[in-house]
Amino acid sequence: MKKIVLIFLIAAMMGCKGNPPVHQGKSNIDWHVNLEEALNLAKKSDKSVLLEFFTEWCPYCKFIDERIFNSPRGEEIPIEKFVFVRLDGDKSENQLIMDKFGIKGFPTFIILSNNGREVSRFNDVNSAAEFSSYLLKAAPDAESPLRENKKKQLRHLNELVTKFPNSPYLPEYYKQIADAYSTEPIKKFFLREAAKYVELRISRIKNGIEGDPRLKRITLDQHIDLLADIYKELKLFHKIGDLYLTGAALCEEEVNNNGGIKNNKHMISTVAYYYLGAERPSHAIKFLKRAMDELPDYWPVYSNYAKVMIADKNPQEAVTLAKKAYEMAEDIAKPRIAMILADAHAAAENYKEAIAALKDAEADLLKTGAAESGRAKVMLEKIRNQLKEYEQFIP
Repeated sequence: MKKIVLIFLIAAMMGCKGNPPVHQGKSNIDWHVNLEEALNLAKKSDKSVLLEFFTEWCPYCKFIDERIFNSPRGEEIPIEKFVFVRLDGDKSENQLIMDKFGIKGFPTFIILSNNGREVSRFNDVNSAAEFSSYLLKAAPDAESPLRENKKKQLRHLNELVTKFPNSPYLPEYYKQIADAYSTEPIKKFFLREAAKYVELRISRIKNGIEGDPRLKRITLDQHIDLLADIYKELKLFHKIGDLYLTGAALCEEEVNNNGGIKNNKHMISTVAYYYLGAERPSHAIKFLKRAMDELPDYWPVYSNYAKVMIADKNPQEAVTLAKKAYEMAEDIAKPRIAMILADAHAAAENYKEAIAALKDAEADLLKTGAAESGRAKVMLEKIRNQLKEYEQFIP
């Protein structure tokens, strides 16, 4: 689930093979739709990668197209330093890549070095000049395989805090600064600064006075989980349940106010996850039943429902739901669902069935040949580790 951290991408595995880049607007950007091919091209040309996740229904994505990529000032974007990739968040072939990067909202822009290491990310941008500034700031780091040293990283983060005190990503900056220190008082100081910012945003949303939809989206999609992690580090465990319950309720409110579940598919797993974090599976069940009524053919509803049933100690129902999700899902998602199905069988102490589900998933990954690298390789390792654990329960 959601973690706002620096992610190291070993290699990408999915995408539409062989598709030529698509020309985009006055910025003269050639957008690729295959991350693996883009990374290979970036290595050959000694460039970095700008990765965008978007959806067709996202109004802010359209705003960026019109005001940045298709604006007269779009020509200012430093396209010579980057290979550009655009992935549709609604397409099945992109789901595992979204999982890898922990994508919670659209649009999300991620700058990668050409070896796949994440350098920075941002969600909101208001002009071509601002967009260019993000790219230019990241480009020197993106060309290096590793950050030069901790001092440079801290200096950069402190500059961001100073220059952008109202940035929606201020809590990430503070969290990264905290992570760079080993001295507890300093670490806790910056963790509290990050927490203070998120708590203020949540309060503004609860009171109906947060007028910036981008800040609201980022707070609900990303910062609830970040704040929970900060509470854990500060040992404020008693606050976590209420935080997740508040987050789930506010997300449901956003869904209701913005066209319902059909228009907010990306919120389904978020709401379910928050309710589970608050230990309120009954609330998650109510929400997912509604989602099932509105989206009867959407497999993520059933896989999320299965996870909730496991938490609610109803493994037989979880098995039924996981099987349903497995039948409906495309091949790209089946191994992930097989792990949920295995957990459901194991919760019912049917370890032979759990092992069978995992072996089927293992065979599928090996058969496609995709498990040699990237997300599939990571998933194959998880499946095999899970198999070892379950095999211990077989006499």
